[in-house]
Amino acid sequence: MRKLLICGIVFAGFVVQSCNPTGPDNSGECPYVDQTVTVPAEEITKLETFLDTSNIDAIKDSRGFYYSIQTLGAGASIEGPCNQVGVKYVGKLTNGTTFDQSTGNGVVFTLGQLIWGWRKALPLIKAGGKMTIYLPPTLGYGPQPIYDQTTGQIKIPGSSILIFEVELTDVI
Repeated sequence: MRKLLICGIVFAGFVVQSCNPTGPDNSGECPYVDQTVTVPAEEITKLETFLDTSNIDAIKDSRGFYYSIQTLGAGASIEGPCNQVGVKYVGKLTNGTTFDQSTGNGVVFTLGQLIWGWRKALPLIKAGGKMTIYLPPTLGYGPQPIYDQTTGQIKIPGSSILIFEVELTDVI
């Protein structure tokens, strides 16, 4: 019984270390690499057309997305892709359909695990900030549809423009 308990503790320690974003050897190295993602011109044009026809005033970011900041926030800043971020959010399609949202106090993610648009946009605000992000498909889920795991129905059609209302509640 004691051997089983010791093996369980060692295994649990291995699992915790392998999930540590600083690396299993505590080297401080971040496993997430910041990359440049190029958004095709036709996606930017499609996003701009949506914003224009919807009379949405948003700021164009040179990396291919648009955003508007409702509150900048006064808390901690995101320093890199290994920061954990606490967020409350609602994700919508351009027809107004909500495809995802956080519940309760929100959810915590590691920035480097999120879609490219969030990785690029969230550092524009600080903890306590709120923003709306308008993403072309390349910075969202790309050309593939996303299916609801419960119903099997398409939740996000492929090549969709995505709209996220995000509150950055914490930076860890």
